[in-house]
Amino acid sequence: MASKPGQRWLTADELSAWRAFMRLAQRLPATLEAQLQRNARLSFLEYYVLTHLSEQPDRR
Repeated sequence: MASKPGQRWLTADELSAWRAFMRLAQRLPATLEAQLQRNARLSFLEYYVLTHLSEQPDRR
């Protein structure tokens, strides 16, 4: 894929940071799910729904 004029590719440091971010982004959902299961016996979806319900008037 050709670059457009004025565009540049990432530097080595930027690319390293991007790859580290992507590794974190891939691992985080499963890690959160496992911790919620261990600590509260909830799935991430259950926690998400309960969080939204708790923010509603009368928590409904």
